[in-house]
Amino acid sequence: MLIDKIKNFGQSPEVKKTSPLKGSDSVSSNDKISISPAAKEISQENKLISDVKQFTLSALSMEEDSSRVEKLREVKEKLQRGDYDVISEEMAEKSADKILDSLLEK
Repeated sequence: MLIDKIKNFGQSPEVKKTSPLKGSDSVSSNDKISISPAAKEISQENKLISDVKQFTLSALSMEEDSSRVEKLREVKEKLQRGDYDVISEEMAEKSADKILDSLLEK
């Protein structure tokens, strides 16, 4: 069985050079684009829908932080018993440090 060679098989095809179109470098000053108010409104609605979907997905995907939930339970119990110290010594020190740092930065 004899198979004939295929002309230029495996070689790059010839590249033909073309000349640029006349007048293609200039931009027509008569070209204008306008978007209708209805199209703008639809675009805004679609963006709003997209934002709501994104927010919903991110809210649903948040995992409950067990330590945060536990802290909230503790605070709630202390408030109900009347034992909750609104400003603990540690919180007062942190607040004072932040105030001092902000004054020293100026």
